[in-house]
Amino acid sequence: MSKASPPLLLVEDGPLTLVSTQAALEHEGYKVVAARHSASALDALDQPYCGLITDIRLPGPLDGWDIAREARARWPDIPVVYVTGEGEEDWPEKGVPGSLILQKPYSAGKLLAAVGQVIHEETATHHR
Repeated sequence: MSKASPPLLLVEDGPLTLVSTQAALEHEGYKVVAARHSASALDALDQPYCGLITDIRLPGPLDGWDIAREARARWPDIPVVYVTGEGEEDWPEKGVPGSLILQKPYSAGKLLAAVGQVIHEETATHHR
């Protein structure tokens, strides 16, 4: 899968985290569509993505767990990386299968490794 297309969907309500994460991903060649709350994330799911990176705690009626489940309902093979400052213990129960979780604060390197891992696994699964 090319880093250039389709884009990644990044859902993060923290402005500084959003900007720094988007910059790190774009520096690595990914196109990024950013959403700061659940409503804009749901609106953005009308197009396919090479992956979803979502904070768990979000303003709005839905959290990151909900966004990932909705993304998988629309795009069953979308790779998912959760990021969180809390709630990691809920991941086995609430996370979608094949997802990864990163505890905040995380380095750009760890994020890029996680994104690469889930995208590579999804691509390998569909090209066997």
